[in-house]
Amino acid sequence: MDKQTVASYFATALLLHAGSVSAQELTPIPPGPDKIVPAKKGEPAPFDGQLFDNATALRWGNWLLQLKAFAAVNHDLDQQVCKANTDFLNKKNSLEEEQYKKVTAELQEKLAKAQEEAANPPWYRTTTFGVVIGVTGTVLIGVGTAALASAVHK
Repeated sequence: MDKQTVASYFATALLLHAGSVSAQELTPIPPGPDKIVPAKKGEPAPFDGQLFDNATALRWGNWLLQLKAFAAVNHDLDQQVCKANTDFLNKKNSLEEEQYKKVTAELQEKLAKAQEEAANPPWYRTTTFGVVIGVTGTVLIGVGTAALASAVHK
């Protein structure tokens, strides 16, 4: 076999070997002129399509393999991010529900206590107590004023 045939077999083997790619970034296609030659059936090429020289085929094949691996890694990463966001929002929602239940319970307790106090106020907050204090105060002030007035006129 000549060198060009060996290189072609080697390039084909490299293209068919889909090794694992752990990088998360695509490396750019190496620079170089792409030589793409149209070929018709019946000419030296045994198929319709385009012919690539070995360097072009290697560059494009390598880029396609990287793109495929990158898409798989990126898809998995996107799924992990979405799952993390969903877990976070579920946890936040459950915490807010707990907070709502606690605050509601506290407010219901305060409301019940306020209603109880309004229905049964302590003795010193009743209307009767206020009237008695008012009348007693008025009588005491009246008696005190009368006593003072009689003391001043004597």
